[in-house]
Amino acid sequence: MSDTQNRAFLVADMEGITGIYRQRQVHTGTEMWRNALPHYREDVFAAARGFLAAGARKVLVRDTHDTMQNLRGRSMHPDIQLLAGFRSGPPTAWGPIPTSRVAGLIGAHVAASSSVGFFPHTLWAVYSRVELDGSAVAEVDLLIRLLSTQQIPVGMISGDIHILEWTAERYPWIEGVPIEKAESPNTDSKQKQLFENQRNQLQETAQNCWKRASTLPLVQHQGNATLKLTCKSNSLAKRVALSWKIPRDGNTLILEAENFIEAFEAFFRVTFFNPYTYRLRRPLLALLTNFHRFRHRLW
Repeated sequence: MSDTQNRAFLVADMEGITGIYRQRQVHTGTEMWRNALPHYREDVFAAARGFLAAGARKVLVRDTHDTMQNLRGRSMHPDIQLLAGFRSGPPTAWGPIPTSRVAGLIGAHVAASSSVGFFPHTLWAVYSRVELDGSAVAEVDLLIRLLSTQQIPVGMISGDIHILEWTAERYPWIEGVPIEKAESPNTDSKQKQLFENQRNQLQETAQNCWKRASTLPLVQHQGNATLKLTCKSNSLAKRVALSWKIPRDGNTLILEAENFIEAFEAFFRVTFFNPYTYRLRRPLLALLTNFHRFRHRLW
């Protein structure tokens, strides 16, 4: 097995993490966010331990929440490598996707269009609905396709029960770990037991994911891709459409691309940049990464 096939890849977000049940816990810089960071770290560490126990030589972890630097700190383990901060891409913000045998999605959340579940949004909270080729999508749908373009299958996901149901309906081979989103039990012993049980399940599921890697399918997007982004604000939709010279239908921005990768890049581009800042994205993203690294030390 090659070195790249000895690696597992974890894509981590914060909303679907153990111990997080209020939106303020995922708002960067708040006291509740600071207190929630150990939960984020422990969930990621539990899944990584599972991959290592099953035979992976290295686990790469991509922190995708907000500033993409929430997991910074002392090394989790010599065989766990953290990919943090904004990269110029492609894809923008992420940087190149590292070749790996299999991937897991940790801390996932429901789609912007969902009426249930914890903190519904897709990429950014300014959208009320995101569609790919006419069907509503959650971030997990986009991530599964993005990873498939690099020949990396997804075999596990954690998050609230609603995103697990969404995923199971579309990708039945992906094993889910349900994370309780109600307020934690009111005694330390009960809370500790709940968290321990959920992290044990994360570790076991990661082990199974590694063992099943060769049987997992890819989700390849064929041909052109059209993303429709419905903005919560008409003024935002109008401003972005004029800035990027893209079509819109009322509050809905329409992104047409020759393939999925181009559509994914366009999604990030129109969400976080204007045409002028996009040209300067490399130095700007490097500056932002260093700025947030310094802020996180202060926090």
